[in-house]
Amino acid sequence: MRNHILIGSVLLAGLTGCGLENLFSNIGRPANERPASTVRGAVPWSGAAASQFRVLDGDANAIEPFQASASGSTYELRLPSTSYAMIRVQGGIGNAVLRALVPGIGEESTASGVDLDARQVTENLIVEAWLSAKGKSFRQLNAGAYLGDGVTTGTRTLIRKDFDVAGPAQDLLHMVERVLTRIDPSLSGLDFDFFEVPVLNATFDVTASPLGTTGWLNRIPLDYDGDGTAERDSTKFDLKLKAVAARYRPDGCPDPGKVRVLFTADFNANSLDGNCATANRFKWANDKPGKQLFFVGWIHEQSPIQDGKLNLALGAGVPNQLAMYDDGTNGDEVSGDGIWTIAFDLPRALRVGYKFTWGLRGQPWTGSEEWPGNSRLLEVVDVNGDGFVYRRDVFGDEATNKDKGNLNNTLSGSTISWTTDLHGCGPEVQEQRYTLHSMCVCGADWITPQSVGPLTVACTGP
Repeated sequence: MRNHILIGSVLLAGLTGCGLENLFSNIGRPANERPASTVRGAVPWSGAAASQFRVLDGDANAIEPFQASASGSTYELRLPSTSYAMIRVQGGIGNAVLRALVPGIGEESTASGVDLDARQVTENLIVEAWLSAKGKSFRQLNAGAYLGDGVTTGTRTLIRKDFDVAGPAQDLLHMVERVLTRIDPSLSGLDFDFFEVPVLNATFDVTASPLGTTGWLNRIPLDYDGDGTAERDSTKFDLKLKAVAARYRPDGCPDPGKVRVLFTADFNANSLDGNCATANRFKWANDKPGKQLFFVGWIHEQSPIQDGKLNLALGAGVPNQLAMYDDGTNGDEVSGDGIWTIAFDLPRALRVGYKFTWGLRGQPWTGSEEWPGNSRLLEVVDVNGDGFVYRRDVFGDEATNKDKGNLNNTLSGSTISWTTDLHGCGPEVQEQRYTLHSMCVCGADWITPQSVGPLTVACTGP
């Protein structure tokens, strides 16, 4: 495990304060046993087999267990030991495919009670429906906001409370319970009759029902809504799912005190600096095999917020410790595109000094830093109100937000302040509209990251 802040660790920070302490606990294991993050639960059929289960990450890609077992109606899946956020367990049998949401698992920990029963399947369908209507993915959800923090009530708690009182959520739960009676383990084929992932449009209309094409309902009708009349299609189910999914906010509500900040650095050879000249990546940094991009930051002395622990989390001015990513993970958008990324959750109005290094882990400044004796500046202000502070820089650029000895043609080696506007894009030290591979002109568009969601907290109600 890397010893710096990762998106996963940011999302799962303070787990015991988010209600996750009852979701997983440390595993006691023999010294020679492989470390694992383990999921355990039960299913509503007997004779379960390990091959019937999958684990899906936040993008619905499979996470391969290194060990899977099942017996009777229980299962256990051992995943490579790390922190996981907003994953799903899927079990397929005969004509049914069922999924349960697991908000988080820590290293060498166990998520128990992940049962593919009516309650967990219904909860998962509600969240899947909401995400589809909003055009989002599970990786954009915040586990802490979904579960709540002991002060505010998370979406999971709201949904499960609503299951226990008369209303649309309870109605949907009872529908799922009745549909589950149609599980037929003797059937086999490439498609399941139910419950595939629902597809909804922006107004929450169901365009692809979790009950499938419902040819099976037409053949053998089912009174899934309990009104005494057997249904031959999914219309009533889909209308109920629409009504229920629209009630909740699985992504939580904006954090009033903090915001997710993404620092990105363009390391491509053709990138332009703040003077529209090709940036010289190796004016100060030396290139050699095995190097990668690192971020080093600290709280600026002029920041209204001073916090020693936060300063350490930003790197405390020590080079080549906080590795950035260009592999499509941890907030990075596209693997291998030369745009390196690191993300932090930071207090609004914080002022940060930072720079990038092209180095080896633990290497000193010499031969790795962009330029010596100066730093970049960022003020944590969500200018466009999208829930992120997104900063795009070009490695080695001495003509944008470099604090002292700035070489921008309009400054002639001057120092920028917290209000200096070099390109008509607003203060240089804040997030800006950008043009890919260029920091010399005001870009046409803001970028809202899609690889990770904004920082949220639990809402107080639906």
